[in-house]
Amino acid sequence: MIRAAGLAMLCRRGDVVTALFIRRGPGSDFPGCWHFPGGRLESGETPAEAAERETLEEAGPCPYGALTELLVEIDADRSDGEVVEYMTFIAATNDEFRAVLNWENTAWCWATIDDPPQPMHPGAQKALERLTGVTPEEKAVE
Repeated sequence: MIRAAGLAMLCRRGDVVTALFIRRGPGSDFPGCWHFPGGRLESGETPAEAAERETLEEAGPCPYGALTELLVEIDADRSDGEVVEYMTFIAATNDEFRAVLNWENTAWCWATIDDPPQPMHPGAQKALERLTGVTPEEKAVE
């Protein structure tokens, strides 16, 4: 089993909530898709520790508050037969900051959680659905 975790950093300005998104590079699964910083747990790490470490590695030093668990997703429908347990956390930040990317990602942006950049990584899409309560199909009907 692969265990991994990520962190959705949210910035609220009145009724508008934005999140930091990063775009996956060509050597990753789902290249070109937008997601939240995250990755595999290392030996002895908790999911929260992994989310914070991966965020530092993928987006640089980020000012954010306490982590809150948002979603645990189990993916057993992978072409390689692996089962993935992925935990997404959320944390608030007071300001949209400039991310410092590593080699794994090709771009970053702040976007509203109601209108994220496309295409979205499937795991990040599930986390956004939990945050907003709206699926892409429901949004298309609006």
